[in-house]
Amino acid sequence: MATIRWEYRFVPTSPLLRFSCVSDLDTYRELMTDPASTATWYFEPVDGLNASSSKVFELVQVAVNGKPQKARRSVRKEDQVFTVGLGGELKPGEPVTVSYTYRVLVQHGHVLHLDLAQPTKDFRAELWYGDCGIRYMNVLDYLSGPRQPRYTELAASAPSPNVEVAYEGWTFPKGGVAFVSVLEREMHTITS
Repeated sequence: MATIRWEYRFVPTSPLLRFSCVSDLDTYRELMTDPASTATWYFEPVDGLNASSSKVFELVQVAVNGKPQKARRSVRKEDQVFTVGLGGELKPGEPVTVSYTYRVLVQHGHVLHLDLAQPTKDFRAELWYGDCGIRYMNVLDYLSGPRQPRYTELAASAPSPNVEVAYEGWTFPKGGVAFVSVLEREMHTITS
């Protein structure tokens, strides 16, 4: 399980935020380009689990301008959607700060990728991986912009191991980062 938290400021075009978890790749691709979609997670069905399960995706918290908002969960056969209102006191064209946290079941080996759905200024992603058997964490960025991202790292032997990638300035949608882990049990000692 991974717990992911996003926070950003934007001018909303809709009074709702929509968080989806789907098991159909065509639906995933469609939602990734839908401006009304806040966040979309793809989960390939495996071992009787699909994207409709709360074991696969759970929206933990949403706040608008620091005020917690309630989410409504809708479940279909192979997906789920959480809908959250932005709050009644917002004025049209006024920027808001949105923060949200969700938990996801990570699959596809040891890869966790975070995609940017809209232009993003001053992007920062930090991953903590203490006490979970990870020996090393690689970071692959596919951020698009004129500069190189900045990386910082506290090794697995540190009390709170983590990696961070930060990009100063604007980066474009469809960019993002991937974190690729190597587990301690996968390390082999070679003896002669």
